[in-house]
Parts: sequence; structure tokens; C-alpha cells
Amino acid sequence: MQLRCVTGLAIAPPVLTCAAAVMVNLLGYEVANSDYREKRQQLANIPGASLYWYGKKTARPGRKLGHVTVALGASDPSLGPAIARQIEQIWYG
Repeated sequence: MQLRCVTGLAIAPPVLTCAAAVMVNLLGYEVANSDYREKRQQLANIPGASLYWYGKKTARPGRKLGHVTVALGASDPSLGPAIARQIEQIWYG
């Protein structure tokens, strides 16, 4: 959408693809050269989760390494805080 705006192309209206979602940024919490493969696999196994890993080679405290978005069903969007805690528990331990 940003590219379309900048180049003057027509912009399609945004469309919701789920009733609700939760997103958690994956921040570095240590100085390390790691791809955190095991943690990323655990996060990807959460039902409805989409993991976006930025491929950075070095982690350091506060550096954004990726994010996880979990689509929530219309039946219970109130699960968002519990899912966010689950993601944080996996990521930060």
C-alpha cells in the first residue's frame, strides 16, 4: 500500500481477514549470535500464529528481531492477552 501511495497508483480499501488478532514484537534480551530456531519453531506451532523473522544475525537487548501475529476467531477475541503471555513466556522464558 505504501508503494502504491508513493507511486500514485490506486489504493484498494483494506479488508479484515479475521475478527481479531494479537501481535507481539520479538525483542532481543541478550547479546548473542543466534537465530533462536527452537523458540521460533515453538512460536510457529501456536494455532493461528504467523511468525515474521527479520533475519538479523546479531541480537542485543531491545533490538527488534521479528514479530508474531495470531489470528483470533470471532468466537473469543478475549483470548488475546493469554496468547500474548504464552508468546512472551516462550520467547523470554
